Amino acid sequence: MKIFHISILFISLLFYVKGENVEEYLKQNRESIRNGRAINNFPRGTILMISSTEMDYWFNILGVGLGEYQGWYICDGRNGTPDLRGRFLVGRDTFNSNSDYSSNGKIGGVEKYSLSEDHLPPHDHEFGGQTKGNGDHSHIYDDITYADCYGSGVIDTGTRFRGISSGSPNSLACHMTRTSERSGFHSHDFTGKTNVGKGKSKVIDNRPPYSVVAYVIYKGI
Repeated sequence: MKIFHISILFISLLFYVKGENVEEYLKQNRESIRNGRAINNFPRGTILMISSTEMDYWFNILGVGLGEYQGWYICDGRNGTPDLRGRFLVGRDTFNSNSDYSSNGKIGGVEKYSLSEDHLPPHDHEFGGQTKGNGDHSHIYDDITYADCYGSGVIDTGTRFRGISSGSPNSLACHMTRTSERSGFHSHDFTGKTNVGKGKSKVIDNRPPYSVVAYVIYKGI
C-alpha cells in the first residue's frame, strides 16, 4: 500500500458571485468542473476538504477524480488512499515519543464510550440519621392484696373488699385496677454506606460539534 506524506491545506474559494451562493454556483458549473482542465499545481500527497453536494458528480464510483479533479482520489481506503471516512485529522507530533500522534497514518479514538468503574475516582456515599422517637407506653393490671381479719359471717364492703370469716383468722381481699408508670420512650441512631448507585449506563458522545466534508488526496496526473 502506498503511503502518502499528508499535509493539510485549507483552501478558500476566492471569487465573487453577485446574487448567488457558493453551493448554487458549484451546481451551475458542475459540468464545466467535471469536464474542465485538471489543476495540477498542488504537491502530491496534499489532502483537501470538499464541502459540496455536487462532489459525487466530480468523482466516479471508484473514487477517482474527473475534470478539474483529475489526479485526486477520495480518501476512503481505496486506491491506496488513507481511509478518513468519519474521522478527524490531528497534527503529527514527532517530538514526543509517547504521543499517540507520532506517526502518519496512525488511527485511534472512538465516537462513543461508556464510563466504567476504572474511570471514576475512589469514593463512597455515607449517610446517617436517627429514627423517630417512639415506644413510650404503660400497662393496666389488676392489683389484689390480702389482709387477715377476725369475725364471723360474710364480710362484704362492696366491690373493693370481700372476704369470708368463720371465727378464725381469714383473708380479706382487696382488688384494685392500676396503671403502671409510662416508660420505654427511645430512638435509634444509624449510619451506613451505599454500595449500589443509580444509573442507566448510557454511552457518552465523545465528538465535538462537526460538519461533514469529504477528504481528497492528490496523487498527480
